[in-house]
Amino acid sequence: MKKYFLIIQPDNFKKPERVERIIIFNEDKDLIFDCELTRISYMYVKKLMVENALFITYNGELLKNMLWQFFGFCEYKNIIDLMENFAVIYGKYKDWETEEGSLYIWQKLETALNYYKDRGYKIPNCKINIYEPLDVISGTIILYDCIKDYEEKQLQKEIRKGVI
Repeated sequence: MKKYFLIIQPDNFKKPERVERIIIFNEDKDLIFDCELTRISYMYVKKLMVENALFITYNGELLKNMLWQFFGFCEYKNIIDLMENFAVIYGKYKDWETEEGSLYIWQKLETALNYYKDRGYKIPNCKINIYEPLDVISGTIILYDCIKDYEEKQLQKEIRKGVI
């Protein structure tokens, strides 16, 4: 399954009426698509969904809504939602729990990047302008690499300790 970093930027986050910009990077982090919603971009995104591509994004709920509203794909499942993943990580770190026992406390992408910067990751700029989709997707790619690397290091520590 091919992985893509994807952002579909709406004109309005609360009540989107149109897509302002679509940006796609491949898993090698090469920019492969950056344009407004056109027939070509529409068909390209549809093609990726039909091929069951795995989309990596920071706000998975927003992406699901965009895929439904503008591409007609209800409940597209192949999405890695880094906001959801980080909510659990940050919730455990802060020892936060909701009444239902969930650790899901949504955080800004900037907070997630700062979390990993504080753990020694070289992140040049944690400031994110959510209205600039290239800024958001660049931060998403950095965060994805940080989460992946940190999890691998934690796994190696547990293996060395004999926990796993």
